[in-house]
Amino acid sequence: MDRHNLDHPRRSSNRPSARRGSPRFSAWGENVVVADFGAQRRAELEQRHGPGSSSGKLPFIEAEGWVPRQLMEALSEGADSGRLARGREYYRGKQVLSVDLDTNLITAVVAGTQLVPFEVQLRFRPLSPRQRTYVTEEVAADPSIVRSVLAGSAPPLEIATVLLRPDHLRSVTCTCPDKAAVCKHAVAVGYAAAALFNREPFQVFRFRGVDASDALAATQRSWSGPAGVPQSDGGDRVHLDTVERVDPAEFWGGGLTRVETPEMSVEEGLELGDRDMLMRALRTVSWSHVDQLRVWHDLEVCYEALTDQDPELEERPWRH
Repeated sequence: MDRHNLDHPRRSSNRPSARRGSPRFSAWGENVVVADFGAQRRAELEQRHGPGSSSGKLPFIEAEGWVPRQLMEALSEGADSGRLARGREYYRGKQVLSVDLDTNLITAVVAGTQLVPFEVQLRFRPLSPRQRTYVTEEVAADPSIVRSVLAGSAPPLEIATVLLRPDHLRSVTCTCPDKAAVCKHAVAVGYAAAALFNREPFQVFRFRGVDASDALAATQRSWSGPAGVPQSDGGDRVHLDTVERVDPAEFWGGGLTRVETPEMSVEEGLELGDRDMLMRALRTVSWSHVDQLRVWHDLEVCYEALTDQDPELEERPWRH
């Protein structure tokens, strides 16, 4: 994972500020002046996204679905525990001013310890045309994939590994002075983006450049009728508290006779086998023919004990 810092006015004291316009100043008391450097940035965000933008209205959700897990796992591989903890506190403290999702790109503005908020970018490796076509066709052919993603669950493994994995995160950039691969501001952006994906899980397809709108529309039509009313299966309403009583004779049929199983005759298991093969096997572990007979007799005794049969010979015949 590469970390490339964006151009920032702190890089050179001789270079003018890269931000457009000038900060808005307001007087406080007689000799104190406060500069609101973030006012122009917030105005630009409201003008770009309108009142319903994510600026200042990020959902405070930390429950992890499949997409948030992939995103946070990717960021945790490049950040230590301290930055992960501080990034979470930044997100909880509503320091993330805005988050925008574009194709394979997450851009955000985070308020830090300085007057000028920091700009963060999380860039992901794009899918190839063949991969996008594969995912689109699989999603269109199997509505269960759409339902799984809408529920926040992972699609089938062959789809999930192509669509989004932690190693798809290509670069993390931030205008803060931290030289770590993943700073606390990037972690905060990860939590904010995860909240957006939790609220609208289907955005992962648009985020990865996959057009799955037709599959989503087809799935929604299967859930509801023309007027948006859920369709019924045409069956009668069943009351679960009503016990249905069934006549056994009507259910199983009348006039049936009980099946009688004949008494099975006992057959000697040792007699059914190949005696020559058994003796040949016993010869490999016996010193003499008498040893073979002794083992043969022991097997008969074991068989009689297992089958509860009366012993035919109380003593070994070769003793007489």
